[in-house]
Amino acid sequence: VPGRSVHVEGGKVTQVLDAREDGVPGGDAGVEVLECGGRYLLPGLADVHVHLRATPHAGPHSDPGRSGPRRAPGIGELLPVLHGYLFCGVTSLFDAGNFGELMWPLRDGERAGEVLSPRIHCAGPFVTCTGGAGSEFAESVAVDAVPDPEPLPPAPLPHPPHLVQVTLAQHHLGIRPLLPLLGL
Repeated sequence: VPGRSVHVEGGKVTQVLDAREDGVPGGDAGVEVLECGGRYLLPGLADVHVHLRATPHAGPHSDPGRSGPRRAPGIGELLPVLHGYLFCGVTSLFDAGNFGELMWPLRDGERAGEVLSPRIHCAGPFVTCTGGAGSEFAESVAVDAVPDPEPLPPAPLPHPPHLVQVTLAQHHLGIRPLLPLLGL
């Protein structure tokens, strides 16, 4: 919308004013005014399903053995990827399954302001059956049967995830016709 003025306080948008009628805030001492005529202001974008990697994998049909053993990249290897998200306007992301040894320190570093990154929400390892979807690309927790219906008391997690990704795949999923299933 042209002719608007946006007031930001404490890192949050507090007012959107019609600059033609209300004027431009900034007459007060200590208020910084940025002229952005002819530009667009967007809210931060969120990518809600990523698996952070330093290099892309070949796809769901790739053979992880060809490229060597699975390993978590170092945080330093991911900085260009994270900075690329910010450059493109992505200010929040959700990593839906990865190596815990990577994600927990990365998330903690982002929260502490030590890693320049979008806001990171993460699941940590996948929950799937042995050899199930996603297990070939990152750390996974194998669950091969539905647990007893009697609830167990929850065990405290050393690194609580924001969400958990459970992969319930089915046979004939794309080019992976023999993907193991999580039995229900």
